[in-house]
Amino acid sequence: MWPSRWTSPRETWPGRLHELLRTVWRDAERQAVFVATVRDETVGFVRVGLCEDGPQPAKIETLLVAEAHRGAGVARALIVAGERWCRDHGATEVGVEFIAANQQAQRVYERLGYRPFLVTYLRRLRDEPRDASGEIPR
Repeated sequence: MWPSRWTSPRETWPGRLHELLRTVWRDAERQAVFVATVRDETVGFVRVGLCEDGPQPAKIETLLVAEAHRGAGVARALIVAGERWCRDHGATEVGVEFIAANQQAQRVYERLGYRPFLVTYLRRLRDEPRDASGEIPR
């Protein structure tokens, strides 16, 4: 299941990257973006940030790698750069969230030593028939 906010058409690289850069520019002490390029082409980027509350002192907020460049070490290099920035800014741990069905992301993060910590469930809120106890009939 995908959140309805994420069902719009795929964003373009430049638009998404420019949006993240504007966000980081406004909060440069607490966020950073690292960009991977190959022959002047943007092939991936990662945004990391320090967290003021919650269980994680730092978080990988966004990681995108162009499909044609997956499996070539781009994600690993970006994650390592982001982790270094987090460490240099005082974080002792870093977390990441991704869609449960994204097994490729799971493999990448587990190879780098990440382990499951939190589980997030999603339920769409809409008018659904319910029984007398308020339960949704199956």
